[in-house]
Amino acid sequence: MILEQYDSEKWGILRPDHVASPKDNFPRTVVFEFSRYVIEETVKAYGGEKAAKLVSVAGDTPVYRINYKGHELGICQSWIGAAACVSNMEEIVAMGAKKIFVCGECGVLDGSIEDAHLIIPTSAVRDEGTSYHYLPASDEISMDGECIDIIEEVFRERRLPYTKGKIWTTDAPYRETRRKTKERRQQGCIAVDMECSALAAFAKLRDIKYGQFVYAADNLDASEWQQRGLTVRPVSEKFRIFNLALECASRI
Repeated sequence: MILEQYDSEKWGILRPDHVASPKDNFPRTVVFEFSRYVIEETVKAYGGEKAAKLVSVAGDTPVYRINYKGHELGICQSWIGAAACVSNMEEIVAMGAKKIFVCGECGVLDGSIEDAHLIIPTSAVRDEGTSYHYLPASDEISMDGECIDIIEEVFRERRLPYTKGKIWTTDAPYRETRRKTKERRQQGCIAVDMECSALAAFAKLRDIKYGQFVYAADNLDASEWQQRGLTVRPVSEKFRIFNLALECASRI
């Protein structure tokens, strides 16, 4: 199988530093959200300044520097999907980041998990292609235990309900069939996303500190797909949740 042909050589022919150079005083910790509007709202709230940009034919993506409770953090919109997201992270690390935190929505495989409920991934099923180029083939990958503890600490301090569990990462959201969804539930998965397992593999190869939590959106555990907060959640609510990510990132 092609995905089992892992090459342990650390760098490819094309390297991240070919397209992204080190930046002076670049934030060591960068926090990502998938919504451009949330990033823009955060820049307004904290008086952020532009520190760099990710360059693409689809349009440049700014990286901002903010001061969060005395901690310098970078914030940036992440592209969606394992391959695109990990490419972002490679370039951010080439610029100088050492720690990465990611926050975003997910689908749920357990209908009892309410919309916007906080979820801490403990491991991820590798149903995407990117992670297999960063680590040898396996069904699952574990998350950083120290980061899990920090996220839990923040949620407990604020008395926020949350759930910990395994997440299913897939490249193909329109191929989350009923059979596959049932199989992933049997594996112990409670949610589904498009990046987590690839980010975890990237972080292990590059020796980067990486933490993530997600929050519930659409529900796949029903007779018909339920949209819930997906694509219609107010920016104000997403901004509030992103502030939890800033707090977690400031402690990593």
